[in-house]
Amino acid sequence: MEPAVRLPECERKRTADARSQLAAIVESSEDAITAETLERVITTWNDAAQRLYGYSSEEAVGQAASIVLPPGRSPAEEEALEALRQGVHVAHLETVRVRKDGTNVDVSVTFSTIRDREGRIIGISTIARDITERKSVEAEKTRVATAIDNFIAIQQDIIEQKRAQEALRASEIRYRRLFEAAQDGILLLDFETSAITDANPFLLELLGYTREEILGRKLWEIGAFPDVVRSQDNFRRLQRDGLVRYEDLPLVAKSGGGREVEFVSNVYDANGEQVIQCNIRDITERKRGAEGVKRLNESLQRCVAERTAQLSAANKELEAFAYSVAHDLRTPLRGMQGFSQVLLERYSPDLDEQAQDYLQRIRTGALRMGQLIDDLLDLSRISRAEVRWENVDLSMLALAFASDLQKSEPERPVELLIRPGLQVEGDQQLLRVALENLLENAWKFSAGRQPARIEFGVTDSGGRKVYFVRDNGVGFDMAYVGKLFAPFQRLHAVTEFPGTGMGLVTVQRIVRKHGGEVWAEGALAQGATFSFALGERER
Repeated sequence: MEPAVRLPECERKRTADARSQLAAIVESSEDAITAETLERVITTWNDAAQRLYGYSSEEAVGQAASIVLPPGRSPAEEEALEALRQGVHVAHLETVRVRKDGTNVDVSVTFSTIRDREGRIIGISTIARDITERKSVEAEKTRVATAIDNFIAIQQDIIEQKRAQEALRASEIRYRRLFEAAQDGILLLDFETSAITDANPFLLELLGYTREEILGRKLWEIGAFPDVVRSQDNFRRLQRDGLVRYEDLPLVAKSGGGREVEFVSNVYDANGEQVIQCNIRDITERKRGAEGVKRLNESLQRCVAERTAQLSAANKELEAFAYSVAHDLRTPLRGMQGFSQVLLERYSPDLDEQAQDYLQRIRTGALRMGQLIDDLLDLSRISRAEVRWENVDLSMLALAFASDLQKSEPERPVELLIRPGLQVEGDQQLLRVALENLLENAWKFSAGRQPARIEFGVTDSGGRKVYFVRDNGVGFDMAYVGKLFAPFQRLHAVTEFPGTGMGLVTVQRIVRKHGGEVWAEGALAQGATFSFALGERER
């Protein structure tokens, strides 16, 4: 028999550290981790197992595993345990366990073998998780597989000392690389004394100190945190609560320059020893940017307020001007109409046919000018009007106006198709004006058709409702569609179709006040379609 090999002191310490690390992981795991002998006597019981089953470690260790097994153990569990005894490394099943209070809990259990140095099976470990409310089978499988891999890897590390040493050294190297390359400042402090034990290059550059100047000193001794009393109070709170966080902490560099930082300190356990890690992020430029944005917003708000006030004043002046002009224009227009009427009535026998035609043209022009003034004032009122949002039945508005049109020309054959139940949110008075203008145009420009056909309906365009008024009238050339919604622009002579050219301008203004758009499609002698879509009300 070969003599036992005695490990050097450093090797034993690393082994003890690895075991300590394993114990910490087991105790901090969210899964219930237990270990049993081959006779199913419990030897290990972590905090998660106590939370899941209700038994404390003192109550469970030394007891038979049957304390959490329901009567009539499932054959699948017996088969899994037998497979482990026969050399299978891992077995997994979903089953039922019994808590201390007698209630059942559905769990996902993973069994794995515990082996000694020679590879002999000396026990069984279990990882159990409550699956009563798990969100998805796939996520559960992934988490269980990860827990299995991690636990088995740690067991292998304990059994194989060389792997444990190499893994530990690799972990230290990886951590050190991250520590050195981090773009946030990192400080490590002694939990008991608050002395600085390490600092990464980024922090040293931020503070302007060398490593030798700060190692072994306390935070409030190096001058980076001027408020000594507050720093000491925060350290005591950190010892008590395990976490301290500041969103904007003033920091003073060795040169005297100030910086704004985010400061997060937390306590963690490293091989049974408590260590404080402070993460410090420089947010000076971010705060300057935020202040700049704040000042810009304030400036924009002032500009908007000033422009709004100026626009309001200009609108009031424009309104007063419009009414003044309208009043001043109506007076001479009434004179023109009155005197021309008197001339026609009193002196008609003395006037030749051409003179009477001139007088009639003067009257017609004056009447048209009066209508233009009225239309301009109506457009001005609509432009200034506030939208009063309410539920509006467009179908009922269209039916009411269509009835009036039919009564005005009862002998005219017109086929009116109005889709019922079309409701929107908007200003009823304004939408009535818009619909009346569109229907009146359709009625006017389809006068020569036998029979005329006018339709009001809705279509769906990419999830947006589009309302339309369509007729089979004279139509228009799409090359001139841009003139339709311009003031005083007409595609047909007044002698053909009366009007001032302001109807569609009014429709466009109303639709835009509702956050929408209006457009037209047509062809000569093939009718026209005027479509509009309304925006949504701002809540």
